[in-house]
Amino acid sequence: MKELDVLLVAFLNSQEAALERGEWPDFEALLALEDDKLWDYLQFPERAPGLFTGMIQGIRGHHVSAN
Repeated sequence: MKELDVLLVAFLNSQEAALERGEWPDFEALLALEDDKLWDYLQFPERAPGLFTGMIQGIRGHHVSAN
């Protein structure tokens, strides 16, 4: 899904250092989700499991601040 690519690449580029400090496993788990599930979580973060809540908010926050 192109929309996910745009959001996730931008987040990855801006948060690479934080991910390297220990958040890679969570990010990889997030990427393992089906595209439609991940897209749903990004649109409705309250639906995301607790493990992903912080990262989903970070991706959403990065997207908002980048615009």
